[in-house]
Amino acid sequence: MEEGSKQYRNEYDRFVLKFLVKNYYISRVELSKAIGLSPSYVREFDNGTRSFGNEALDRLEEMIYAKYDPILSKHSYALEQARIAILKVKSEEELQNFRNRIDDMLEL
Repeated sequence: MEEGSKQYRNEYDRFVLKFLVKNYYISRVELSKAIGLSPSYVREFDNGTRSFGNEALDRLEEMIYAKYDPILSKHSYALEQARIAILKVKSEEELQNFRNRIDDMLEL
């Protein structure tokens, strides 16, 4: 997958969102309000049934990195491992395998 592409951004941001929700109990509902999207839209993004467009990705990234940068910087190694794993994805099958492994990657 090409770094910076919309598909890459969706997968990486989905991983970061799952990481924050699982390990720091960040509320998807509060997050959705902060970025101006419906809670169901963010929930569907989180569970992988919906992808965001560039505008929604921009708002999500801006809010997450502004608000949670201190938390994320403490976990730079885990986030880098996710980034590398996403970049290695070349097919839908590999993408599904990555999504299936996310829970193992989310552990602190």
